[in-house]
Amino acid sequence: MTVSPRALIISAVLVILALAAAAFFALRGPSTTAAPAPATTSSVPANSPCANKQASPPCTNDAGKLIGANGQTLSPTTTAIPTPIPLIASPADFTVTVKTLEKKCFGSAGCNVTYRIDPKTTTPCFPSCTVLYEIIGGEDVQNGSFTLTGTTARFDSQGMIQTKSSKAELKVKVTDVLPN
Repeated sequence: MTVSPRALIISAVLVILALAAAAFFALRGPSTTAAPAPATTSSVPANSPCANKQASPPCTNDAGKLIGANGQTLSPTTTAIPTPIPLIASPADFTVTVKTLEKKCFGSAGCNVTYRIDPKTTTPCFPSCTVLYEIIGGEDVQNGSFTLTGTTARFDSQGMIQTKSSKAELKVKVTDVLPN
């Protein structure tokens, strides 16, 4: 028996849909069935569209407006979708190392060092954040920053700093993390 490619595709789509439905219901958790609402008696005005026993409040009038049990016009309500809470790392969540790319020394005048930072984090930033840092070990402290989106860092490919001697070691200290 041969199976047509079309039948294979349809079978694959049905399997994918079944798996997606199973995943959806698994993520929803156990379903609960609400107990039926207790019967209530209400006095519905005779001129209310809800007076018809086939319609129960709220119902709509001829103009399409919602009408409550006592005949009052109801305004539709909207529910605001909550804004996701941003996830921002702290300075302690970062390890930033410095890789020396080039060092040009001029005797007692010190050195010009070309470097690149290598940031690593244990906590992502959502949606994104700016990480402020200091390069320590040069003649002066040099300030810098990079942007972190999730776990992806964007930064300048290299920087340059002057040191007092060829033995100076560059280090990075993360000073702050700002939400974008």
